[in-house]
Amino acid sequence: TARELHMNRGRSLAQLYRFEEAERAYVQAVALEPRDAAAQSNLAQLRFMRGDPEFTREIAAAASMYPGDIRLQLALGDLLRRAGNLAGAEAVVRTLISNSGPVPEARSSLATVLQELGRLKEAEGEALEGHVGPVPFTPERHAGCPYHAALIERRAATSSQVVYDDDLVIHRHQLAAASSRVTSFSSMAATCAVFSDSALR
Repeated sequence: TARELHMNRGRSLAQLYRFEEAERAYVQAVALEPRDAAAQSNLAQLRFMRGDPEFTREIAAAASMYPGDIRLQLALGDLLRRAGNLAGAEAVVRTLISNSGPVPEARSSLATVLQELGRLKEAEGEALEGHVGPVPFTPERHAGCPYHAALIERRAATSSQVVYDDDLVIHRHQLAAASSRVTSFSSMAATCAVFSDSALR
């Protein structure tokens, strides 16, 4: 489709450090399908790495227009969280839960935000709520949430009668989640910075 062509072009141009052209390609993809969470995320991330203070403007507008689109809301919340706007991320996810019910992915996202805010008891509560919800609880559905990952290990340990240390395992998953977040959201920023420095020489 035309949207896919623009997406592929955007990725290719970004890899060639032709960021302005890549942004234009992503803008075209988003214009064709505003509800495409992947296209919106790519555009927002590229703008963030280029220092655009309003990097979420397109996805925020789409999320406002389609409040029932769960993937779009989760993508916006994730972008805000990874950019350090934890209050904004919490507001987006709580609104999603209010409008769409206790969607497990939303519970997972909220638990992660609360954990990063240091509200650990609330985070664990959200993780537990997601765990006992009507939708099957799997690592794939809750990837990135240290509390959900720890709960999976707790369930396995209980069934095999392994001695289990909640704090230790949760802390390990927190570190893994933080490491993954920093790597994924900072890699393009570093690339942009290196490219900018070399271009000025």
